Amino acid sequence: MGYSPAVNAAFWWDAPVDRRARQELELSLILKWRSPFNKENWERWGQPFG
Repeated sequence: MGYSPAVNAAFWWDAPVDRRARQELELSLILKWRSPFNKENWERWGQPFG
């Protein structure tokens, strides 16, 4: 294919500056997407790699 692997990082520059508002936003996204890699969802999915 001719592609080289790369590692990228992204930041959301519009994230709220206020810590509590940022945490509320983060929690709403965690609950929306239900990733098995977040501790909040281990009860639902089980602990990954555990």
